[in-house]
Amino acid sequence: MSPDIDTALREALLTAYDTPRDVPDLAVSVERRFRKRRVRRRAAGAVLAVLVVVAVAVSPALIRSISRPGPAAVASPAPGIAAAPALLGHWRLTSIYGKPAPAGLLAELVFLDAPAGGVLTAIVGNSTTRMSVRYGPVSLVLTGAYTSRVAVAPGESALRSSLVAALRGRVDWAVAGGRLTLRGADGSVMVLARNAPAAAASSPAGPASTVPAAVVPCAARDLSARFIHGGAGGGELLDGIEIRNASKTACRLAGAVAFSALDKGGVAIVGAKNDQLLKISAIMRPAPARAEGTQPAAGAYVEVRIAGEQRDYAQSQDQCRRQDLVTPATLVITIGRVVLDVPNLDAHSADGAARTSGCHGLIGARSVALS
Repeated sequence: MSPDIDTALREALLTAYDTPRDVPDLAVSVERRFRKRRVRRRAAGAVLAVLVVVAVAVSPALIRSISRPGPAAVASPAPGIAAAPALLGHWRLTSIYGKPAPAGLLAELVFLDAPAGGVLTAIVGNSTTRMSVRYGPVSLVLTGAYTSRVAVAPGESALRSSLVAALRGRVDWAVAGGRLTLRGADGSVMVLARNAPAAAASSPAGPASTVPAAVVPCAARDLSARFIHGGAGGGELLDGIEIRNASKTACRLAGAVAFSALDKGGVAIVGAKNDQLLKISAIMRPAPARAEGTQPAAGAYVEVRIAGEQRDYAQSQDQCRRQDLVTPATLVITIGRVVLDVPNLDAHSADGAARTSGCHGLIGARSVALS
């Protein structure tokens, strides 16, 4: 080793240890220090090797644990009528804001079910107001209000306005003894009585009839249905679906009546539905297709009356914009287990080829009766 290097090393070692030592002592000290470093490195290497072995053994289980999927999220069920089954059906208004309902004026609330919540139809006189409902076990949340009118009876406007004002936002409900009490967020209180439309002579569902046991139920293959254009009035298209017995023997047509509509792609139109609960129970005699322009024979046909809204209440417009007017391709009538697809076309009406339509798809079934 050169003198310069030896001197530099000695000075560095003296500085590092801060104690003067001879070169032999320094050599021994440096050797010991490096030996300790080698021992520590070997120990660290052994520990690292153990950790690697443990990691290799544990990693598959760890990976499986991490990659194992957790419990699948369960979607909340749609807030349908199952949350408030006691509300389903017709309720006749007996009092509102502490005052009795006007005598002689039809005033009902009809709660219906739907896949994404529900529908409330308020019927006052000749007008109907539809709202979306989110059902709950003790309260309802109501949104939207689409009103259609045929004519305004005396006192109808004031009562309808009171109903719509009370049925906004959250409304608490309770049913006891056949009575429904609704309490609005504004402090309003409505009391309604259960109303069975099928038992009322003036009900759109018509009177219940006694059917002989020998008469078999109607099947879809026994029936023929067609769309009949009626005309326009009160901002609506007033049309009907006429059903006759095309078989050779009498049959019984009975059950709840449901209305819907499909577009050209077979997709259901959301706004097409019942305005209220409808039922029918009738014996249908065999009947030929009636000639155009003639009146149907008494008791030979069942007619479902429908109304297509032509005004845009959502936009406060008297006339629906053309791009918002929805014309179905097919009208669907379900009575009990019978499903009838009816083309939405009357090729022989007085107005020429005619179809029903509704602003934003709002087309409602109003009544059903044996003509």
